[in-house]
Amino acid sequence: MRTDLWEIQARTDPWRSNDEKRAMARQLLAERFRLAVHVETREMAGYALVRARPDGPLGPGLRTPAVDCDAYRAAQQKGEPLPPTPPQRDQDRLPCVAITIFSLLSPGGSRITAGGTPVSGITTLIANVIDQPVIDATGLKEPFDIELEFAALPLSAAPSADLTPRNDGPSILEALQSQLGLKLESRKVSVEVLVIDHVERPSPD
Repeated sequence: MRTDLWEIQARTDPWRSNDEKRAMARQLLAERFRLAVHVETREMAGYALVRARPDGPLGPGLRTPAVDCDAYRAAQQKGEPLPPTPPQRDQDRLPCVAITIFSLLSPGGSRITAGGTPVSGITTLIANVIDQPVIDATGLKEPFDIELEFAALPLSAAPSADLTPRNDGPSILEALQSQLGLKLESRKVSVEVLVIDHVERPSPD
C-alpha cells in the first residue's frame, strides 16, 4: 500500500454528500481492488480535544457560519441557485467543507479551514497532522466557520513527541488554545480502526 502507486479516475455528481461519496469510493475499491475490510474498536494512546476553559469563551477562530449549509446542500442537490455567499476573510475556505492547506505562502505554513462544520468535523484533520488518533470531547455540537493556522510539524511525530514545529509560528497545540479556545489532552482513547482483510492488484481497463 505504501510503495505501489495507482491512478484512479472516477466521477460523481457534485451535490452528493460526503457520506455518499465515501460509499461510492468503497464500492469502487471493492470492485477494482477486491478490497474487503472490517472495522474494530480499539483502545490506544491518543488525544482528546477539549475546551481550554470549560466555562470561558471560545477563540476567534470559531465563528458563526457565514453560509446555511443545510440550505446550500439542498440547493446543490436540486440544481437550484446557491444561496449567496457573503465576502469572507479567507478566500480559500470552501462553503460547508473542511480541508487542510499546506502552503509556503502562509506565515504558519499550515492551516485547517472549515465552513459550517462542527468541531467534530476537524478531529480527523488534526489527527492527520499529528499522526495520532483524536476524539472530540468538547461537547460543542453547533456548526462553525473554523480557521486554525499553525507552523508545520516534523515529517513524523511519535506518540511521545512534543509536537514541536519545524519553522517559526505557533505549534498546533498553541494554535488550538489561542485561536479556537481548545486544547489536546493526552489520554487513552477508543477509536474505530479499519482492518484490511483482503486486497488484490487491480485489473487494467
